[in-house]
Amino acid sequence: MFKYPKFAIAVTSGYMLFFVSIMLCHASFLTTSLLFLLSQILVIWMVVSILKDPAGQGRELPEGVEWGYEDRPDIRPVV
Repeated sequence: MFKYPKFAIAVTSGYMLFFVSIMLCHASFLTTSLLFLLSQILVIWMVVSILKDPAGQGRELPEGVEWGYEDRPDIRPVV
């Protein structure tokens, strides 16, 4: 379930577009409330799947370094 963060992003984004279109159609309060509660669950699912994705993990920092940038070698951490 948490293996494909792009799928979670696509599903959540599509659902949010659906939710906004339902809101614009002036749906009933019960319908919009239930859809809103489901949207919270989808957003949490999306965030967890992005955070658990191993592709976003970088190299370990050297000893004594608290921060660093992998994509910018010109920015050096202060030791």
